[in-house]
Amino acid sequence: MSVTFSRSGHTSPSGKLDRRIDVPLSEDLHDMVVVKAAASNKPKAEFARQVLQDALLQPLVAGLPDSVQSKLRALAELTGMSANDLAAKLLTDSVEMKLSMTRSIALQQVLGQSDELPEIPGCR
Repeated sequence: MSVTFSRSGHTSPSGKLDRRIDVPLSEDLHDMVVVKAAASNKPKAEFARQVLQDALLQPLVAGLPDSVQSKLRALAELTGMSANDLAAKLLTDSVEMKLSMTRSIALQQVLGQSDELPEIPGCR
């Protein structure tokens, strides 16, 4: 019998997991989560997080052009991640980078180091 701890010891590709959702469940649904988590050798929380992430990211990935999807799958395979995990990481990294650039430009403008804001692709 294998022992499953409440934390997997794996670092999430999405970064620090410090947000929580308290979701009331029926006994039957809870039991299904417990059984499926045990079958996948994951703690309940990790299993539930993966189900939520897949449900939310699969439509996003499915909406990408086929050529991009195939590149995403290939890159995911090279990195040992699922396509959904990689999509989540890339999306998070991209948003954080654009936010950081925007903050930096705004700070430069406030400090008088820049008279105008340069065009940032995808940021309006």
